[in-house]
Amino acid sequence: MADKSQNTGGAVVGAGIVGGAAGYLASQFGKQVQAAPVDFKDIIALLNAIVLHNEEAIAAIKAISITGNTTPNAESFNCGTVGFQFIATPVNLPAYTVPDGMELTIIADTANIETLQVSSSSARSKQTATSFPLAPGAGMALKVKSADAVWVSANVVTDTFHWIVEGKKNV
Repeated sequence: MADKSQNTGGAVVGAGIVGGAAGYLASQFGKQVQAAPVDFKDIIALLNAIVLHNEEAIAAIKAISITGNTTPNAESFNCGTVGFQFIATPVNLPAYTVPDGMELTIIADTANIETLQVSSSSARSKQTATSFPLAPGAGMALKVKSADAVWVSANVVTDTFHWIVEGKKNV
């Protein structure tokens, strides 16, 4: 197998992966490229093109916009605070559509006494082996189609959590 690591197209050292990749692309294609946050898969494609000097990979990334995030801003958002009526009785978030490219964020209240359990079903949220622990004050973002895909369980009735999701107006 031939060594494809030669002639990487410029130094990445000191400039960071994205900055180095942007500089490499600019030197190869004569285009002004601005380094900006890029998806992980785009970074992998850039690294493949740089390290392997793979012409096919280079051609594939010519169309990648690395000047910023392509997810448009949301028109609105919806949020709420959820408490528990009974110990170990999971609650389901309301049926609220999460638009493509947006995330549902869940944050355990900082005053909570114990860790909450988050999962995709009522039964799974009752068991630590099949749920995700959310310590007091901790949060998580989920790319789900609807908020009601999430179930949360607590062992203390006074514990609460907060949720927020970006969306469209009048949804």
